[in-house]
Amino acid sequence: TWATQFPMAEPAASTLHSLTLWAAAELDRETSALLTKPRVVAAFERCLLSLFLNVLEDRCAIERKAREDISEAHVRRIEAWIEANLTEPIGIEEIAGQAGVSSRSVQTAFRRVRGCTPMQYVQQRRLELARQVLQAPTPDTTVTRVALDCGLFHFGRFAAAYRALFGEKPSETLARSRRGATAWRLLTDRKTKRFVSGRVG
Repeated sequence: TWATQFPMAEPAASTLHSLTLWAAAELDRETSALLTKPRVVAAFERCLLSLFLNVLEDRCAIERKAREDISEAHVRRIEAWIEANLTEPIGIEEIAGQAGVSSRSVQTAFRRVRGCTPMQYVQQRRLELARQVLQAPTPDTTVTRVALDCGLFHFGRFAAAYRALFGEKPSETLARSRRGATAWRLLTDRKTKRFVSGRVG
């Protein structure tokens, strides 16, 4: 029954199956070289053993792939870890270590589930975080400081990636947010003055 335990669609298993069927028929012939020539028998045994080991290797590879296959729920757990460590140095090795699988498995899973690599996902989330900070600036907010705080250390690449994703420069987002904050503050001040004047009058 061993043959039913192997992936017969694989070349090594298919060849081994065919060869064993041929050998069974050949051994029924009294004049077969498998019965009369020791060197042929030895060569044939080595061939069978080699194919058998290849089949075992194929089986192990399939089982290993099944163990390392990452589900969408597992990807979401990885994403939660990324969110918790977004401003820290993150590499594919750290992500794979958290998942308990190989870097290649993480790469494959993210491409399947999210349509991008893990590091592309990290980059996008950092850019989105930077935009949130730039849209709610404090008096001390600068583009450089926001980039550093969000784990984006290459300023030229940060500006280019930010513009490609959001259609404007980081400095433009910051300037627009400050103008909006100033306008809102002035409007609020006017409303407050009218309210106070009304009460005094």
